[in-house]
Amino acid sequence: MKTGLLATFLLLVTVPAAAPQPAPAQGWEEYSYPDYAFSVAFPANPQVDTTTYQIADNRSVPARIYSVRQANVAFSMIVAELEGTNFEENAVVDHAIKMLSQNARVRLNIPARIYRVYGRQLTLEGADGSRSMVQLFDHNTDSTKSRLRHFLTRTSAIPSLTWSDFINR
Repeated sequence: MKTGLLATFLLLVTVPAAAPQPAPAQGWEEYSYPDYAFSVAFPANPQVDTTTYQIADNRSVPARIYSVRQANVAFSMIVAELEGTNFEENAVVDHAIKMLSQNARVRLNIPARIYRVYGRQLTLEGADGSRSMVQLFDHNTDSTKSRLRHFLTRTSAIPSLTWSDFINR
């Protein structure tokens, strides 16, 4: 197993794998991705997609999205490869916050920390009435510090009906 951060995601709580792990909520299962140095708990088997992720200055990097949607709640984790980009970690996190807040009001933006890994925690209120909780971290995921990755976890509650939908029924 690789050394470094093994991020575990359970309702946006991320902890290194060396720490004692709480049991996932009933019906939740932990999925491990050792090649990407993390594990994640979801309420169902996640869909895994390969994509690109815009980091700043119109530059994109390879990324993987792990996601589950149940009713009006969406759970996702994005792992973006930052190796060789030469961006400061803060610039990548700041750009992600800017992109996330384009169509949403930031209700909370505070520092987040998991042992020696620092990042940001946000809550967002979307123009469509959605609510999201987000955590962002950039971290070298191996002992040689050559695998810089951007981790973004997000849980969103999406309203099933908008006000206009309700009025026009």
